[in-house]
Amino acid sequence: MIIPFFNLHIGRVQLGKPVESVQLKNVEVPEQQGLPVTGGQQSRPTHSLYDKMLAAFGEIQSSFDLRFLEAMEYLAMWNDDVSYAVDNIVQLGNTEFDVFFDDGVSDEQSIQMSKHIAAAAKNWYPHSQGISGLVNDLLAQCVISGALSAEIVPMLNLKGVNKVVRVPVKSIRFRYDSDKHDYMPYQVVNGVAGLVPGQIPLNPTTYKYYALRRIQEAPYGVPPFLAALEAIAIERDLVTNMAAVIKKFGVMGFLAATVKAPSKRPGEGDEAYTVRVRAFLNEQAAEVDKGLAKGYAVGVKDQHEFTLHQTVANASGVSEITRLNSERKMAGLKQDPLMLGRNYSTTETIGRVIIAKLSKQVSNYQETVAGFLSDLFYMELRLQGFNVKSVEVLFKAPTLTEALKDEQAYQAKIKNANDLYNAGVISQEQRAQLLGYEEPDMPEPRFGMEGLPDDNLDGEPDGDGGKKTDPANEGSKGKAENVKITGHTINALAVSLGAGTPEFDYGPCDECDAGHSHTHNLEWNFPDPKTDSMFQQYVSDTKGSYKKAVTRTASQVGRELAKFGAGAGLQQVTDAIIYHLYKNWKSNFSAPQQKVIKQWVREMYGEFRRDKSFFGKVNPKNIPDAVFGLSDHRTMDYMRRSDDLYMGRFISDKDTRVRMTSWIKEQYINKALPLGNNKEALDSFKESFGKLFEGEEYKIVRIVATTTNKLRNYAAVTAMSSADVDRFVIRGVNDRLQCRYCSALQGKSFSVSLAKSKQDEIINSDPAYAPTDSPFLSKVFSGYSTEDIQAMSGDQIQHMAADLIPAHPLCRDVLVADI
Repeated sequence: MIIPFFNLHIGRVQLGKPVESVQLKNVEVPEQQGLPVTGGQQSRPTHSLYDKMLAAFGEIQSSFDLRFLEAMEYLAMWNDDVSYAVDNIVQLGNTEFDVFFDDGVSDEQSIQMSKHIAAAAKNWYPHSQGISGLVNDLLAQCVISGALSAEIVPMLNLKGVNKVVRVPVKSIRFRYDSDKHDYMPYQVVNGVAGLVPGQIPLNPTTYKYYALRRIQEAPYGVPPFLAALEAIAIERDLVTNMAAVIKKFGVMGFLAATVKAPSKRPGEGDEAYTVRVRAFLNEQAAEVDKGLAKGYAVGVKDQHEFTLHQTVANASGVSEITRLNSERKMAGLKQDPLMLGRNYSTTETIGRVIIAKLSKQVSNYQETVAGFLSDLFYMELRLQGFNVKSVEVLFKAPTLTEALKDEQAYQAKIKNANDLYNAGVISQEQRAQLLGYEEPDMPEPRFGMEGLPDDNLDGEPDGDGGKKTDPANEGSKGKAENVKITGHTINALAVSLGAGTPEFDYGPCDECDAGHSHTHNLEWNFPDPKTDSMFQQYVSDTKGSYKKAVTRTASQVGRELAKFGAGAGLQQVTDAIIYHLYKNWKSNFSAPQQKVIKQWVREMYGEFRRDKSFFGKVNPKNIPDAVFGLSDHRTMDYMRRSDDLYMGRFISDKDTRVRMTSWIKEQYINKALPLGNNKEALDSFKESFGKLFEGEEYKIVRIVATTTNKLRNYAAVTAMSSADVDRFVIRGVNDRLQCRYCSALQGKSFSVSLAKSKQDEIINSDPAYAPTDSPFLSKVFSGYSTEDIQAMSGDQIQHMAADLIPAHPLCRDVLVADI
């Protein structure tokens, strides 16, 4: 896990340091008289009438039977829904986290401490994957038991932390210490003698117990899933009852066979006749059983009679009872049926409500684990001799909410703060606090407010294409825009477009044919007609948005150039063109394009998810229909965010900027760039400007092609996983365009579960990390020969690159179930 470190803002709570160690010197405290309060606690715990006795002999009683904790542990392993609910929290909650130090820590010391923690943390939690494994288990412990219970074990020489031990919550008891007016933790350990037989006191400095929620004053945390126990018990009875019925009578019913009894022999007694009839029936039953095993029953007319009795005339009643109890259980688990694989509703509105609620739940669990990690890191650093006063850990929010909307909301907040500051309503300090900071980094803005990037949050284009006007231009006809354009302002705008994230890999793999599909021409297509049709329409709609954006931007840039005088310098003109291109790109292209992205990602994934051709020649009736769950919605959300990021940022790519700069230089020096009010020259400039960006359209095609391929194959993995398919193969087009990487994958078998696990990891991440989360196969195996790759098994290849397809930009391979 990457652990970035930053300085802590002033005013954060000081962690891990006892209050008694803080001393005030040379401070005169005036005598306080006539105050309506007195120091100390006046209320008393309800159990404190016998403080002395309780402290020595009696433990504080919990508001629930602590034996339920052991039941919750069992259910978390063996009950499908409880296990599912726990896994939801663990998977969503284990995100990256930041670690903050107090402001007294220098940058050099911060880097040194971060490196030390990253190295030391690998050994703190044996038999697991370091901090990530510890976070997983602490989250699970919180969900199952309602509390975090763990001990930080220092080294014997007190030179650091030796390890972290999770102490079972079910073994913890609390006793009230009347002298300290606090609850002290004890652990139940059989056979231990002492002041309290069978219990040992725990050191609150090294042992941490954090309850998520308490009902009464006692510190015991209440298990979140406790309310589901009754419904689980009823469900068990339902399943047991149904199993007994099915075992006795079958699913559809049971067959009754009657035969004519043999005649009684002369002189045969009743007892002998009864024995002979029973033997006869046993013979007939064996014969009927043999026949049914072969699918038929044979009897003699008027001698045998067969009747099929249905056990349930209408099973809807059983279904309704089961569903009602299931919903009660899910309410006790505090998760929606959709989160546990029951797709009772698929509306987008309900989905957003569910996601918002679950995000808040996960954040609460994260805060509890973050508190423990803060204490853990603080103890390690202090034992190592680092001079640090406080450490705070903050987890990144679970990737459930729509990142774009969150960012837009924050941008709107920034704009409001800037407007209030410009109007003289608030100060720089108040502006910082309004944006969530306790104080500004500088007493005034680094550059004038009129030079701040304008993100045009309402999505309306500036200038001739929309309603919004630039106040800086009003009353300045014939002059350049009243904005101080510097390298800083341009870079700030580039970062707002995503220039701080890695570039999309537009290049072909080193073995692909450079003469046809991987040049800048747009003749490339998918071999499957349905896939290619959707791909081409997505490209067409995107190119339409792109051309409109280029035309509008050319007009805006042209108007700004018309305000320059003949003596404007080359750098000044270059900065102005790039500035106005970046400044208006979100409103000109990114905002309109969001609708296109959302439409085609949803339409393509839905089509692919319902497609059963992934299963080859298997009878489609045996394949479960697509039921969209959380994984599907998160896949679509990830791909929408990915396309929005990379389609919006490619305008700030280094090669695009170099190409633009060279073009501006050529236009300015060789073709007399139209400065001043020259309509004919301006029209010529707009046409030339448009042609410049036509050369960038190939990037759009490659982004869309990669998205299409990922949507298709992610849908295939999800479909195969839901159908319990174990393995899949990769099918490609064996022609002159097929590269050696794709060719080497043909005929090999790969794991569906590993692919699904990697897929879940990717869609839970940020698209900005795609180059490291899911690098193209052509990059992973760039140093391997064709023979090396062909000699590997599918499992070996997947171990190195679990996200196999697309193997490179413009890859055409697909996944098919290996059945």
